[in-house]
Amino acid sequence: MDSSYLAISLQVIAFLIIATIKYTDQNHIVWYKLNRLDICAIVFITGNAALQLYDFIGLLSSACLMIFAKVSSLAIGKKRIFSLLIVSIVSLSLALHLIPGFHQFLVFEEVISNNNLLFSLYLKLDKAIVGILLFIYLAPDRILQLSKPWTLIAILSPLLIIIFALAIGFPLDIKYGSYLLWFAFINLLVTCLAEEIFFRKLIQEGAIALLPKTRMGTILSIIAVSYIFSMAHGIFTPSSPTALLYMMASLLYAWIYQKTRSVELSIMAHFSMNVSYIVLLPYPLF
Repeated sequence: MDSSYLAISLQVIAFLIIATIKYTDQNHIVWYKLNRLDICAIVFITGNAALQLYDFIGLLSSACLMIFAKVSSLAIGKKRIFSLLIVSIVSLSLALHLIPGFHQFLVFEEVISNNNLLFSLYLKLDKAIVGILLFIYLAPDRILQLSKPWTLIAILSPLLIIIFALAIGFPLDIKYGSYLLWFAFINLLVTCLAEEIFFRKLIQEGAIALLPKTRMGTILSIIAVSYIFSMAHGIFTPSSPTALLYMMASLLYAWIYQKTRSVELSIMAHFSMNVSYIVLLPYPLF
């Protein structure tokens, strides 16, 4: 099996095992002060290192993220604020690939759209680590009861963003291929998982806590988080069509989370949006 597909398969298996334990186990202490999820996190980090998916620096930064994420899940007051700040800095550094030592696996590379831009699909282990560890320590321990109306909104509302994209000049470019399966795995379990838990549970919750508990404070928190989200995706020119598209999408994710406090729904909306991008619009967008 190609190494990239093996790496994807291992991350998927690890996530399924961790999710099963997270949602079915009461996280009893099994050794010293470590519960089953802590053991899973340690095995996940050291296992990837043993398979040489990252080097010592990668192992060290992953362990740092795990420790402070664990502390943030238990601490209160200033200790929690400090640990969440460290988690935010390390997570962002890993997600933006600023810390060396992690392997990137090229899964697919080909021109798939009429814009003739090369589409390169990578599994990036640093961002995968962020997604899994934030899922373990910051995601809710129970899957929320999702109402049918909000579930439909999360799944279908991205189509409104596609209509907006067509209205501002993006051409319709319907396509599909075998790459969609790998795109779906990587996008859901790496991109959407990491970005939504990071932006909703850390950045947006932080903005909600800092800004006044008023209608204007809510609006400002949604706009601020959405702008930071766009900048993290390399969008710095607010007037460009791509920037408008990303801003509208990030406003949608932030609004859904603000109304429901469900990171599951924002992940669902983000995943639906990204699949809509690649199927219905020229891809990559820029």
